[in-house]
Amino acid sequence: MTKNVIEVSELSAAFDERQVLRKVNFSVPGQQVTVILGGSGSGKTTILKHLLGLYPVDEGRVRIFGRDLASLSEEEQRLLYQQMGVFYQNGALLNNLNVLENIALPLQQHTQLPEDLIAEMVRMKLRLVGLNDAALLFPSQLSGGMLKRAALARAIAMDPPLLFCDEPGAGLDPVSLARLDQLILNLKEQLGITVVMVTHEVSSILRTADHIVFLNEGQIVLEGSKEEALASDLPVVRDFFGKGTGAY
Repeated sequence: MTKNVIEVSELSAAFDERQVLRKVNFSVPGQQVTVILGGSGSGKTTILKHLLGLYPVDEGRVRIFGRDLASLSEEEQRLLYQQMGVFYQNGALLNNLNVLENIALPLQQHTQLPEDLIAEMVRMKLRLVGLNDAALLFPSQLSGGMLKRAALARAIAMDPPLLFCDEPGAGLDPVSLARLDQLILNLKEQLGITVVMVTHEVSSILRTADHIVFLNEGQIVLEGSKEEALASDLPVVRDFFGKGTGAY
């Protein structure tokens, strides 16, 4: 039986008296791709920010690797979040640094490794994402697909067992999106990592998802396998996968 890497219990959140999350419960099984879905305003970004520690857990509980986020000291939080990689929607690379320097940043900040070893580790990550020849290029010199792969290489620079992807395919053409999806699947298999993805791209979900968490108006309306989601008779879920367009 697959062990859960994340467990969310009774998580609620409100901002300016507007209830965004209502007693949310779900889990993230290890070494699988869990996709968090929902329409605009459904609460999926709020959940992601709670998981990343950007929002405090005021009501409910979030456990990652068995650790309750609300009970951790600042140092314990720092160590925990070093076990997580984040693949941001816009890449979030620094324009004044080349690709190698961008990917080396986490290793320079959080380890005492010598620079030559860091450079070799970075080049290994670049090989994993198919950017062997792009180490000395700057972000402005990269295509959209290359920029995403460089951002992914930085997200896995510290060999995290847990990877968060925030709309990873945003702005990509269908061919580049399919390649990125396959790359994420390859990394999951090769590195044994757990992936949590927020995306609205139906084609991407169908290619990558092992486990689906579907949000509607701040509540979980479905949690299960991709097959269970596709077979669901809930109108909001059926519309999402049936149309593949619109607000979702």
